[in-house]
Amino acid sequence: MGQARWRLPMALLNAVLWAFNKTAPQEPEEAGYAHSSAARKVLDALSLAMDTGVKELALQSQPHLVLLQPAFYERHMRPILAQWLLLWLKTVPEVARDLQSATSPALRAGLEASMLAFVGAVDSNTRRCKLVGSMCSPACVQYLNLARDWVGLYLPHVLSKVCQPLHACAL
Repeated sequence: MGQARWRLPMALLNAVLWAFNKTAPQEPEEAGYAHSSAARKVLDALSLAMDTGVKELALQSQPHLVLLQPAFYERHMRPILAQWLLLWLKTVPEVARDLQSATSPALRAGLEASMLAFVGAVDSNTRRCKLVGSMCSPACVQYLNLARDWVGLYLPHVLSKVCQPLHACAL
């Protein structure tokens, strides 16, 4: 895996911050995916989901974004964030190469759908795992596993952390 493994969490966190703050993506090195109409649709959907989360008290917006109900994240945010990561993964050469090697548009669409389902799924579907494993290079599978871990484990953990002000801590 290359340097992209370090950029994956940043792409994910940037999507959350962009949707929460309602600002356009500003990453020049990844402008190709971040400024596309597909990316805009995903960010708009994520922003709407986050607004709903704040209204339903599943997300706290003050003093900073905090995930209060993990079930809300799983149901409403995780599928959207998986779409975002698939857009980002298409910019990674190892993943793009595997997608381009699909011999027909239908096969490419099927592989993309399997990748999206793999990254965004809550359960482990054996058929989906076998399809991704058989059609993707080991490097691509590593990126997909990393994306799945970030969407399913690390990001909800990060979003559920509350930052305590320094003056509130007893030294």
